[in-house]
Amino acid sequence: MAVATAAGSSYLWIQDRDRPSWRISKILAGHTGSVLSIAWAPNPGRGYHLVASSGSDGQVILYKVPTTLRPSQKTEVPVLEPLTVLEGHTGPVWRAEWNVSGTALATSGDDATRLWQSRAHDSSQWHCVGTVDPVSM
Repeated sequence: MAVATAAGSSYLWIQDRDRPSWRISKILAGHTGSVLSIAWAPNPGRGYHLVASSGSDGQVILYKVPTTLRPSQKTEVPVLEPLTVLEGHTGPVWRAEWNVSGTALATSGDDATRLWQSRAHDSSQWHCVGTVDPVSM
């Protein structure tokens, strides 16, 4: 389970198999403002998960998450650094949503809605393939 916070970090929680409780597995770092949205990508055959977070800082951050998450047994929970940062929004990014196959990501803010895709199956190289600007009334 992924949980976003106003403090700029997100947390990946996993159910503890030994007890009926949840424990933090990883901290997702990188935002300088509130995390407004977080989304898991569908995982059709990849050996890892992709998680996207969007924030009030205008950033969209992608994380490569191992498929075998375990609850942290340490006092300090491991921090997962960003895989890549998608830049282009000029204000808060309110939402990030994956397509059904996890190969495209739509992000939306007050400035625009953007569609992102990875370059040639390289999960660390993403580019904007389309932008829809807001319509003035």
